[in-house]
Formats: sequence, structure tokens, C-alpha cells
Amino acid sequence: MPDCWATYTGFADSVFNGASMTASAGYWSFSNTQVFGANHPKINIYGTGVHNWLVSPAIDLTGLNTPALTFDLALTKYNTANPIENDSTAQMADKFIVVIYDKDEQVLYTVNLGEVAQNDYCEVQDVRWDPDTHNLLFNMACPSYASGVDGKGSKLHCYNPERRQMVWSTDWLTSNDIFILDSQFVFCSYGFTSEKKFLFMLDKLTGKVLSKLPFTYKVQYLELQTEPNGREYLYAVDYNDNLYKYQVQGAKTVADNGKIFTVCYAVSDDGYLNVRSEPSMQGKILGKLWMQDHGLGRGVLIEKGKTWSKVAVDEVEGWVYTKYLGQMTWMAGAGPKLVAKDIIAIYCENNATGGLDVFCSVDKGTIIADTYFEHTFDDGEYYELRTGHDYLFVKKTDVIVKQ
Repeated sequence: MPDCWATYTGFADSVFNGASMTASAGYWSFSNTQVFGANHPKINIYGTGVHNWLVSPAIDLTGLNTPALTFDLALTKYNTANPIENDSTAQMADKFIVVIYDKDEQVLYTVNLGEVAQNDYCEVQDVRWDPDTHNLLFNMACPSYASGVDGKGSKLHCYNPERRQMVWSTDWLTSNDIFILDSQFVFCSYGFTSEKKFLFMLDKLTGKVLSKLPFTYKVQYLELQTEPNGREYLYAVDYNDNLYKYQVQGAKTVADNGKIFTVCYAVSDDGYLNVRSEPSMQGKILGKLWMQDHGLGRGVLIEKGKTWSKVAVDEVEGWVYTKYLGQMTWMAGAGPKLVAKDIIAIYCENNATGGLDVFCSVDKGTIIADTYFEHTFDDGEYYELRTGHDYLFVKKTDVIVKQ
């Protein structure tokens, strides 16, 4: 193993402003493989007033369009694999600092990401500079299961270092691992082992979620490409090396072999909503939009408004009162349709038990989905439906597959 890493001492602020660091003793470890199971560089930071650096060799990124550097980092008790947060004798003050230089290699800004995000328990997993807005984007991801931090992790932040101001932050559980951006949008994903997994498309200026697609496996790679026809496509690869291609259109990320639509249903006490000819109580009643008990949503949401929303029910377009409108986003592909044989149950995951609960029932003949996966549970074979509402399942024996 070549001796290609070095250790130095020095204060961060001094180094960022051009001061030289002092070389100190350090080495590449050959014997201590308790953490990663392979040779790795390490540095001892025991003691008070320690300002040590572990410096990698120079990395040539020439010729790479979208270079990304990834690495594993562990902070442990000396000569063990025990994380220091699990050791009562250890103390830490993690800092992840981004330094932004101008073209003359002069420091413009130094940003302590944990400080500006007011988060000292999550870890930074990706950082991007937006040359259009001069904003710094970064995520603060859950170090393990989201339940370990009560679900309060994996936000994506947009920070302006010139104004020293947070421009926007997403909700929890929106971004871990990689994210990318173009002139209008940010594309990110969230997921971890058995937790629910999604691909998000955000407005770059506001952080608003414009599109949210469910994934079976965690997204591990994202890339944008513009094809000769001028259309922009997003490519996503999951942990099972499945490749997905989406066309970026306006405020949506659209599956190249399908479309996104939103089904809707009544959530009123009397079990239905009147569909009217205009957004007013004086509008003529054209039909009814029923509750979910009559299916997964018999209407399709066309336009959602603050007071009135436009829907299509049984090929009739009209307006319903938004306050009592429920909705569920589905992905429709070009595959064969799942049709209910009889009145059947739709199941959802119970995260506490790992089993399934009844989510709702659907009538005989209901077309449930045309994009789905096969899934096996202890009690039998199921189809997993593609929906942005939840992970939903139907028993294979309860449906007919029609071309």
C-alpha cells in the first residue's frame, strides 16, 4: 500500500486564509481493520487542543463532467470499532466545513454546515454549488434508521453564503445520498433498508416538492442528459442496478413509458362530494365523487385549488369542494391492468409489526393499477402497487391480469 496520505496540524480558519499547515506524524494503517475490514488511513485525535488533519493525495478530476468523490468515515474509540457516541469516556464536536474559493484561489466563504442547519446529530452526504444562484446546497442525512432520530433527519438545505441566510429547507426524510440540479430543479431521493423510498423533484428557487415518485429500492445514482431532440431526461439507478428513465417536463418528472396522475375521493362525513359545473354552490350538480370505500378513488384530479378543485369522474369534468377532497398519486405505465375479481382488500404495510393491514376495499371490476411488482410475504404472493400515497399490495389470487 503506497504511503499517499499525510497528516498535518493547524487551525481551520488560518488554513482557509492561506496559512501553511505543519506536518506531523501519521501513517497508513495496515493492521487495524476493525472498522472497515480493509486497509485505511487513520489519525489519532486524542487529547485537548488537537487540530489534526488527514490529507488525501491530489485527485485529478480533469475531463470528468460530473465528478463525485465518496468515502467512508468513522470516528471511534482508540483501536476499537466502537463509535464514540456509544462510549461514555469519549467526547466529540464534529464539524463539516465547506470552503468556497474564487478563480484566484482566494477564500470567499467558509460555511459550517451543521451550524447553519442547526443540526449536530446528522451527517452531510452530498454538497453542491449552484452557479446560477450562488447558493450552496447540502443534505444532512440520518446516520442510521430515521427512527433513531425520531424521523428528524435527511433534510435538503439551500444556503446563501453571501447573505449568510438559509434560503429554504425541505421537510424531513427528503434527501440522503446523492442529489443533482439543473437550471430549474433539484432531484433528490430518500430511502434506507426497510424504510419507504422516494424520488423527489424540487423547485430550485423555493425547495417546493413538484413531483414525488415511490421506489422499491433506494436510488444510488442520478444523472441528467439532454438528448439531440432537446428533451431533458433524468436517469436513476437503484441498489439492485435497475435503470429508470424519466422525461423532465415543466413541473413534473414523467416516466418515459408512462404518466403521472392523481386519483381523488371524498372524505366528507356523508360519504360523497357533489361534482358541479362551476366552482360555486350555485353550479349544476353533474354527478358524485364517492369515498374511498367505493374504490381507490374514482375521480382524477385535474386542478387543485384552495377552495374548489377540478376533477374528472366517469368521464365528466366538474368542480368539488377542496376541504373534503382526498387524493392519491399513481404512476400509470403501459403494462397489463390488475382488475379486482370481487370486492377485495387492498393492504398496506404496518411498520410496527412488519405485517400487512387492510387499507381499503375495492369493488368487483375496479382497475387497481397497471404498474406493479411481484412481492412475497409470509402468508403468500402479492402484487405491489406503484403509488405515492403508501406501499399498497393486493393478493395475486384476488385479481385478474388483463392485457
